[in-house]
Amino acid sequence: METFLDLLANYLFPITACAAMFWYMTVKDKDHKTEIANLTESHKDEIKSLDERHNATLDALNTTISDNTKAITQMTIVITQLSERLK
Repeated sequence: METFLDLLANYLFPITACAAMFWYMTVKDKDHKTEIANLTESHKDEIKSLDERHNATLDALNTTISDNTKAITQMTIVITQLSERLK
């Protein structure tokens, strides 16, 4: 009986504990991979949404700059004409 208990304490329990830890880590690893895949997909969607909003903002900004450039050009023409009249 004492030999059996020695065998149990020295070999069977450590082997069983290692096997249980291996199984636990395998399950956790699969869960982690699934979680990371879901987060990656979610992140891709967020980046796509941000990119679309960013492009819309840039388009609006380009339009505004273009309109301002036209206005400044027209003001320059008017100022030039007025300064020629005053000479």
